[in-house]
This record gives sequence, C-alpha cells and structure tokens, in this order.
Amino acid sequence: MRSPDGKYIVFACGTAGSESGPGDTDIMQLEVATGKIKSLLSHPAKDFSPCYSPDGSKIAFVSCRNQQSLDHF
Repeated sequence: MRSPDGKYIVFACGTAGSESGPGDTDIMQLEVATGKIKSLLSHPAKDFSPCYSPDGSKIAFVSCRNQQSLDHF
C-alpha cells in the first residue's frame, strides 16, 4: 500500500520455510524515490496486510503471534 504522501510503499515480505514449519512474514517499507527497502518489523510470526493511517503517521497490520493462530493460518 502506498503512503498518503506517495513517498513510500509498505508491504509484507515472506521468508522461506524449513522442514520444521513455514517461514515468517515481515513488514517492509520501500522508499519510492530511491528504491531503498527498510525492515519495519521483524518478528518470528506471520505479519501481513499492512496499511497506512489516513495521515500516514502510523501503520496497522495483522499478526499471528501465538502458536494456535499459526496452526490455523
């Protein structure tokens, strides 16, 4: 999703899984002018569906932070 000012794009980026289970998904931000990508959140859980608040000051996202929710993802 593009920020309200158009300068950034926020997205979820997945990692490869392993034999023990699926990989996680982290929240990243792309600076449109430079192409620079910055990790905003790195947590060993699935974080996804990021979106900017209307004024662009906050980013909301969905996260599966406990094993039960990961099992049903």
